[in-house]
Amino acid sequence: MRVVVVDDHDLFRQGVCSLLSAHGIDVVGEATDGLEGVVKAEALRPDVVLMDVRMPGMGGLEATRMLKARAREIRIVVLTISEDDEDLFEAVKCGADGYLLKDLHSDDFFRLLEGVLRGQPAVTPTLAAKILREFSRTHPHIAPSGDELTQREHQVVDALANGAPNKEIAHALGIAESTAKYHIANVLAKLHLHNRGEVIAYATGRPRPNDGLTQREREILQALAGGASNRELADELCITESTAKYHVSTIMAKLHLRGRGEVIAYANRHGFSTGSLLPGGAGLPGASRPDGNRSDGPPEGEPDPPIRRSVH
Repeated sequence: MRVVVVDDHDLFRQGVCSLLSAHGIDVVGEATDGLEGVVKAEALRPDVVLMDVRMPGMGGLEATRMLKARAREIRIVVLTISEDDEDLFEAVKCGADGYLLKDLHSDDFFRLLEGVLRGQPAVTPTLAAKILREFSRTHPHIAPSGDELTQREHQVVDALANGAPNKEIAHALGIAESTAKYHIANVLAKLHLHNRGEVIAYATGRPRPNDGLTQREREILQALAGGASNRELADELCITESTAKYHVSTIMAKLHLRGRGEVIAYANRHGFSTGSLLPGGAGLPGASRPDGNRSDGPPEGEPDPPIRRSVH
């Protein structure tokens, strides 16, 4: 193991270097501040940098962030007297591979240091518990997010949720089967899922993607999910039937859908089919009313409502 030690206290730094050398570890460089540590680490390319936090000039946390941006493969273990939680959490955010206190027993120090080369974080159980508590506090409900999915990948999720095999997905989207497999692999990786069953479970509860629809187009989509015809859309939204058709075509183009069946499936999966279309609870013609009658005619014994005129 090749190590660079960065610490502004000469006595402590020299003592650590002697201790490392006694255990057969090659100390290839020393530095007394963060900037010097970054420069030497870039030049010497050690396996590990031991980094103090508070030093004159550039501190250890800023140096960690800078070095990780330039040479991510170098492991950085913060070695400090600071038990401040803010320093610990900031070190993690900066990309540190470990955070050790200077009063650590030497046996534990070398055991954790060797673990870093195997990809293990160099933190004691006490500090690890602090990190987990902070993570739980700032991320109380962690779930796969679809924010990183492309529009095409959302379409693939829709198809997978319908149980479509790769060949059908490729045919429906007009792509090669190998391309469909590529998109499926990306979806699984981005959502941290392992199989199609998990994709289906995700699809039933995922948030709506950023689909670029206007508010009026969302109203149209909700009505389409309820089975409304173009004429019913026009009557309900007080627009012409040709305008309704235009909105439907625009929705299909934006969502890359090829028919009302796909539109309805999309709307159901993204929650557009729930709730009332208009304020006040008005529904589409043929929808159930609270009194058990249908909204396409007045309840028995009541006069017919006045004729509704479209406003263009």
